[in-house]
Order: sequence, then C-alpha cells, then structure tokens
Amino acid sequence: MENLIPIPQGGAQKRPGTKYIAEVKTSSLSTRIIPFEFSTSQSYVVEVGNQYMRFYTNNAQILSGDGTEDLSAIGNLVGHWLLNDAAANQTVLDDDGGTHNGATLAANTEDISETGKVGSGCFALNGTEYVIVTDHADFTFSDAGAPGSKPFSVAAWIYVTDQSNSTIIVSKWDAGAATREWRLFSDSGTTNNSLLSFEHAISAIPTSMHSKRAYFRIGSS
Repeated sequence: MENLIPIPQGGAQKRPGTKYIAEVKTSSLSTRIIPFEFSTSQSYVVEVGNQYMRFYTNNAQILSGDGTEDLSAIGNLVGHWLLNDAAANQTVLDDDGGTHNGATLAANTEDISETGKVGSGCFALNGTEYVIVTDHADFTFSDAGAPGSKPFSVAAWIYVTDQSNSTIIVSKWDAGAATREWRLFSDSGTTNNSLLSFEHAISAIPTSMHSKRAYFRIGSS
C-alpha cells in the first residue's frame, strides 16, 4: 500500500497530509521539526535551527509570549529592578515599592537602554556601566538552616557577550574590603561556554551555561 494507513480492525484509510505554514528561518542550514504535545488540547511544532528555536500552533508561528515582569503577586520581594528605565537621569527604579532605588555609575539610563526580551526594555551595560544601590540590612542574609537564618534567592535575565572575563551580575560584595557577603557572577570560560556561580560565605554553586544566549538564572542560599 502507498499513502494509506492500515486500520487494526481491518481496511485502510488515507494518510494525513501536510500543510505549508512557513519557511524555516535559515533555509541554507539544517533544521529540525519536532512535534510537542503538552496535553490532549495543546500541541505544538518546534523548529530547531542554528542557535534558535521557534514555536508553532494552530497553523501559525507564536510571535508573542506570556512572560511578565510584574512580580507584585510575590509578597516577600526585597528588591526588583526592571532595568528598563530610559530617562535623562541616572535613577534606576525599584519596582518593589521604590524602597531601594539605585543609580547608574555614570551614564543616563536613556543612553544604555535597549530592547529587552520581556517588558519594555533592558540595559546594555557593555562591561563599563553598572547599577549602584545603597547598602541596606534587607540585603544581608545568613546560611539556610542556621539559627535566625534568612534564606533567599537572587534571579536575573542576562545575555552573555564576553566570556573572557568574570562579570558580576548582582552582589553585596566589596572586593577591596572585608565586606564580602554574596555575589552572582558569570565566571570566565572557554570559547563555547562559561560558568555562572553563586557564592557566599558558606559555599559556591557553579552552573554550566552556554555563551551568547539569553538566560534566566537563580542563586540560592
């Protein structure tokens, strides 16, 4: 039989056909098409190519996601810097009630503003700029399980462009003094990947990660 599917109960039926939805992103390179069924009512097709993935459902590409930068439903946030400020000043607003606003080192936020993955923007720090937030007891944590401990998590979206040097992502860590509590940083790595680590007074937690991709990473005590 050709172009037919045998039925267990007997007989045969025509095989399902295919439908043209879209051209792959780069036709000159190899691309894989992978089916993904999340549930009986939700199914997708994943287009996997050179350093990218695209998703399709209901005969069309998914062009907008459900990501959000609104974390107001989380009641125990200490600080939440969206890094989407784009003004003629250096103020970096804390979205968690504005209790811990920061400031850029030298540039106005409008000069380092770029299009982000989620929300209205992000900062392109380019290895020269960073955000300074005044020290506060809210940022001091102790080891999980210790008496009076304050376990915590630190999370960030980052895009790695230079893995030749170690880069601090967020920290309460004064390299030139005895005040060294914790830091989340991208460690120097090889051509194909770099290392992301979370370090505090008790331990360091390394996590392998590929370079030049967008990542969401969390460090926990």
